[in-house]
Order: sequence, then C-alpha cells, then structure tokens
Amino acid sequence: MTQDKKTTAKPLTRSEREKKDARRKRDAERKREERAKWSRQKKLAEAMKARDNRQKKKEMEKASKTVASVTSGEDSRTPGARRKALSRAMASLPKNLAAAETTVQDLYDRLHGQKSNFNQSVHHLMKDRIVVRRIVKRLQLVNKKHRAAALKHLQLSHIRLDRMQKSNSFASSNKLRKSASDKETAVRAFLGARKAHARQKDCWAAWTKACLGGVNGDAFPKVSYGKSIPKNRPLFFYLNRPRNVDPARSTKYNQCLCEPCENLNLELEVLAKIAQIPRSKTQILDLILCQREGEFHKLQCISQLCKVCGPKRLREMVDDQVMDQTVKVKEWKLKKVKLGEAHVSKKVLEEEEIRVRELVERVEKDLASYPMHYFNAKWQGGQFRQMKNGVTKGSVVMVLDFTENYRCEMQDEVQSAHWSYTQCTVHPTVCYYICNTCEQEHPITHSVVAISDDLKHDCFAVESFLDRTYKLLSDNGVEMKRCVQWTDGCGSQYKSKNPFYLLQESGHKEKFEIQRHFFGSHHGKGLADGESAVLKSAASRSVKVRRVVIQNAQQMFEYAEQNLTMGNRLADGSCSSFRRSFLLVKSSDINRRSLPVKTALKGTMRIHSIVSKDGTGLAYRSLSCSCEHCHEANTDVRCTNEAYVTAWQYHSFPAPLEVSY
Repeated sequence: MTQDKKTTAKPLTRSEREKKDARRKRDAERKREERAKWSRQKKLAEAMKARDNRQKKKEMEKASKTVASVTSGEDSRTPGARRKALSRAMASLPKNLAAAETTVQDLYDRLHGQKSNFNQSVHHLMKDRIVVRRIVKRLQLVNKKHRAAALKHLQLSHIRLDRMQKSNSFASSNKLRKSASDKETAVRAFLGARKAHARQKDCWAAWTKACLGGVNGDAFPKVSYGKSIPKNRPLFFYLNRPRNVDPARSTKYNQCLCEPCENLNLELEVLAKIAQIPRSKTQILDLILCQREGEFHKLQCISQLCKVCGPKRLREMVDDQVMDQTVKVKEWKLKKVKLGEAHVSKKVLEEEEIRVRELVERVEKDLASYPMHYFNAKWQGGQFRQMKNGVTKGSVVMVLDFTENYRCEMQDEVQSAHWSYTQCTVHPTVCYYICNTCEQEHPITHSVVAISDDLKHDCFAVESFLDRTYKLLSDNGVEMKRCVQWTDGCGSQYKSKNPFYLLQESGHKEKFEIQRHFFGSHHGKGLADGESAVLKSAASRSVKVRRVVIQNAQQMFEYAEQNLTMGNRLADGSCSSFRRSFLLVKSSDINRRSLPVKTALKGTMRIHSIVSKDGTGLAYRSLSCSCEHCHEANTDVRCTNEAYVTAWQYHSFPAPLEVSY
C-alpha cells in the first residue's frame, strides 16, 4: 500500500526545459564574466606589486652605490645617512665654540632644504590607511562573496596608496610617462590647477587632450573618466586625481551677488584679454585714482571731484588699434519678459556684440560711480566689525534681516497639496551683548528668530518683531541703554519715510537710544542669513525622515522651540556664549496703521546711519562711525573720521499718533 502512494516526478515540458537551459547558460556566462573581471584585477594588482618590487630593488641598489666622494667634495649620501652622520657629529663636536659653530652651520647647510610638503600628503595617506583598516573590521559581518570582492578592492587601494606615496604625483607614475620631458609637456595643463580648486571634468579633458596630442603621440595611455575599470584602460582618473580637483557634485551655486560688481567683472574680463589691464576691481581703482592715504583713497578722488584722476585714465591703457574690433560682452539688465499674457520686468543676463570703443565707454561710465559704491561697502563692513567686537555693557548690537520664506512641504504628499503649499516668514535677529551674570569679557551671541504666518515683509512687521525681541532680552536680564541695529537698505522694511517714522516713535516708546546703520548697497548679506539656514535645513531634514509634520507657522515654531533652542546655561552650569530663541508672531499681532508722513527724508539713498535718542527727532549722516564720540551718538563733538564721515543732520517728523503700548 505504501508503494502505491508514492508518486513519480512530473516530467518537464519542452518550454520548461528550454527556460531551464537558458537560465543555466546565463548563470554560467555571468560566472565566467566575474572570473574574468577578478582575473584582470588580480593581474593588475600583481603588476603593481611587481613594479613596486622593482622600484624597491632599484632604490636598494642606488642606496648601496651611494658613497661619499671625498676627492670631489660632493655629498651623495642618502638623507638617512646624513642624519646618522649628523648625530655622530653632534656627539663629537669640538670643545672650541667657534669650531663647533662652524661645524654645526656646515651640517645645517648640507641638510637644509631636504624636507618638503610631501610629509603632509603622507599624513593624509596614513589617514586613508586607518579608514581602510576600520572598513576591514566591518567586513567581518559581511557574507563571504561580498567580503572577497571588497577585500580585493581594498588590496588595490593599498597598492595605489603605496604608489602615490612613492611617486608623490599622479603624473609621475611609470605607466603615465615615458620621460621627464614628455611628462612636463603632457601634464602642464593638468597640473596647472594644483594650487587652486578645479573641476574634475575640465582637468580630465585637459589630460586627455595632452595624452592624445603630446610630443610622442600615443606615449600616454587613455584614462577613463568614471569610476569603472574598462578592459583596456586599467588606470582611471577618478581615484587618481589630485586632492584639489573636485567632482561636479561638489559645485555649488554662487548667487545673490552684487549687480554693479558683477557687471564690472564681466566687462573687465573681456577688456583684460585685449588690453594690458588687470581683472581685479581693486587694482583698477588703484590705477584710475590717486595714491591711497592709508586703507582708502581720498574722499575727493572717490567722489570723482579730483581733476587729476578718474576713469579717463582707462582710455590711455587701451591701444587705438583695437578700438574698432568687436567683442562679446555679457551684462545683467532689467528687461520686460512676457509671462503668459502679462509683461514682467526681470533681471536677465544678456550677451551682445559691441566694439571695443563702446566697451571702454561703458567701463568708464561704470567706474564713475563704482568707487563710491565700493568705498561704502568696505567702510560700512569695517564699522560693523568694530562695533560688534567692541560692544560694551548696556549696549546691544543687532544684525537683522528678512530671509526667504520657508515652504511648508510634507513627506508622502498628495498631488493636490503640492500645488497649494503654505509659507512661513522667518526674520532672524542676531544680538551681541555683555552678559551681566558672568565675568566673561567677550560678547554673548544671542540669535532671536521670529516666525510668522504674515507674509507682508514691511516696516510694521519689523516693528512687531523688534518689540518682542526687546522684551525677550529684558526678561533674560540684559541691560539695554543703547541698541545698535545693522541691516540692509530695503526701503519698505528699514530705509524710507515710514521706517524712519517708526524708528523715531520707538525711541520715544522704549526710552533708550536706538541707532540704525545700513550695509553698503547690494552687500547686506550677514549672520542673519546663516541662522535662517540652520532653521530651514533642520526642519527640512526632519520632514524628509518623517520625524515631524510642518504645515504652518505654529508647527514650525513648536518644532524649532523643542529641537533648536539653546538656553543661557550649559550642562555644567556655566554661562553659554551662544544662545538661540524663537518667537511666534501672528498676523493679528502686527499693528498696521496709517502714519502722518507725507514727504520722504531728503537724501535717503545716501544715508547709512540714523539715530533716535528721545523720540523727538532723528540725527542722520552719510556713513557710520565707531569712534569714541560717535559710538555714543554724541552729535555735539567732532568725529575722529571727519575726513570721510559727514556732519550730523537733523530732522523731526510730526508728533507720534496716540497709540496704546
């Protein structure tokens, strides 16, 4: 009975047998390719090892043949032999001080200059070796098949590091050169970028061009660009590139540049190829203006009031024979662009072909106003650093600015929600002050970030943010007799008739002196932008890994307060030198109202410093100053930097409206 119950195996059909045979053939072919691949790599490793052995043998033969020639007076000893000779000489120095000094000086002259920067590269290579050892330890947890493959790659890495350590250059590899003259010819363009960072693909293109078009034609092998190892190209560029050559993924956007500076750079770049003039803006200013007196040129020269210097000097540097040539020049312009049915004004980069004469006239026109622009940016930046580093008790230095709104995105978001997202306003204020509870002399850095659902970036929002910042600092025990604010010159937020009126009103309300200084035009990027980047990048990372859901300003504030707040005290109870706080300001908390201001302050665009002392009026001037008189806004004493800083001017807006504080 039991034998009857046994069933025989079902025979395979014809299609199943064909599929099985095909699968068996594919597996055999794959295993054959893998064996061939590892065989090539094994041969490569053995070839590298054999070459290193030959190199070692040559070095040993050379070391054995190096004998000091007494008759010729030449020192052909190895560095190790010279060091041993030095130690023996130090032990047997003569007792006569003069003779000992002569002997030591002679030994020093012989050994001097033998060291090089190669020790630093060896140090980095040893760091790589340490990393490799750690990886080997981790491979113990990997299965046998993948462990063998990884160990093979590590073996190649060890051999490659040894080769780099001995050759000290990618170009001096024996497989990449035939002679010293060929090396210098073929890799001149490639090694020219070692002092500065260069793009990987550009260097690879220069290297390939040099290899194919060198002195001896195909004296150099073709080097692949990617990470893979082709059959006929065992050497590849990616792993053997110098440390200063960066891959394309490391390139970042260079944005938010100054428009006058960038346009002048584009023009000088073209003009420098035709005439013997420098590309640097500072060198151009030194050529067209009179000699500097200290750090800056004379104010008369900067203001184009000097009869000796000026942009007219530029025409003398350009040859008349090239004036009629045509060149292509790029420039950022404001242009009306059609978007749908509407026309919108937008900054675009345009390229046009003009004559050199027109280019020189354009550069002269730009250089007529650029010296003052450059001077204002440098002067205001220097005054900000002095005020920040020299803050005293009772004073608070602030850097405030609006940043790009945070877009509330979510992970696993549906399609309809993607096109109807919400935004949050982020307004960081970085404060510097002296702590009253500890004995630290250096200033405390306190970042106060205001988060709001109000998307109108106007002066009333700034007023609300600053009022809550004053209250937060007061609650933390910060003594505030003077508030020094640094920001950019945005008209709707900080620098126009309405913000100036609110500044005068704040001086009357807060009962302490408020100074507002402005960075140079288009040069207002500061520490506030970094604080907003910390908040937005941390929130984006948490949303991506599904740790939090941020859909509005309230949730953004709760996340920031729980995860990014840094208190006044450290874990050991000491005073913290860096603090971070967050404020939630709703749109209903912002008091927008009509102001009794009809006319703007005359010369608003030239103002870089304005002060509100008691709320009855404003004192303003063209530049900021951090001297002992101006630091306290003492308008009755002459400024130390009166050669550049103009005298104070005064203005008073109408009496403040009746508002409840």
